Amino acid sequence: MSDCLCVLKSGYFSWRKRIPSKTAIENIRILKESQTIHKESMNVYGSPSIFNKLKAQGMVIGKNRVARIMRKNGIRSIIMKKFKAPKTTDSKHNFGYSPNLLNQ
Repeated sequence: MSDCLCVLKSGYFSWRKRIPSKTAIENIRILKESQTIHKESMNVYGSPSIFNKLKAQGMVIGKNRVARIMRKNGIRSIIMKKFKAPKTTDSKHNFGYSPNLLNQ
């Protein structure tokens, strides 16, 4: 397999033994927190709202980092449709008009 991927065996095994970096560990923590916040909001919160919640919890991070982690892991907000009043008048109809019975 190492020949197909053009990778040395020693490099592969040293990669497997390597401990995760400080950034990778922090990204996992941000991911878990953002998943929790996202579920609590019934999947409505997007990255700006989650960023604000994480910042309120005392985490020092950037909004683009939160957005990137969410995008990479498929966390998306549900876009709520805005209320639109029903259309009640159709003045371009083909029906006849009512006669003026009271002569007003």
